[in-house]
Amino acid sequence: MEQYKASFQLTEYIVNKAEYNLNSNFKPTENELLEVDFEINAIISYEDNTDFITLRANVGDLENENCPFIINVEITGIFEFDGDDYSRESFLKTSGTAALFPYLRSLISDMSSISNVFSAFRLPLINVMEYLQDEDRIIINDNRSK
Repeated sequence: MEQYKASFQLTEYIVNKAEYNLNSNFKPTENELLEVDFEINAIISYEDNTDFITLRANVGDLENENCPFIINVEITGIFEFDGDDYSRESFLKTSGTAALFPYLRSLISDMSSISNVFSAFRLPLINVMEYLQDEDRIIINDNRSK
């Protein structure tokens, strides 16, 4: 099985922040049409032997009367990479963020459902890397010793 092992591995992830607030400005309607916007940001940090990707999501808007809640979360994935520096950034940007995104979606869904007020909200399935690049929401930190 070793020959099938990918050159990078998500070894674990950590929930750094999980904040849920009901929106006091929310005005429920009969058709329950909710408007829940979101923003996602990524910080990719290179270390000598371990790399980190932190995804932050802000979900909801206090000013929007059709949005029932505000959720702010941050998770960090810890990755090991066995490859050259040339492909490292590319792998982490594309495959790393794609590997971590389902954990972010699940956390947001879980938080919205345990409120016991509304049904679970799910972030839409998106090409997270394309979204992050198009919206200029990636920060790269190279903390490797030179």
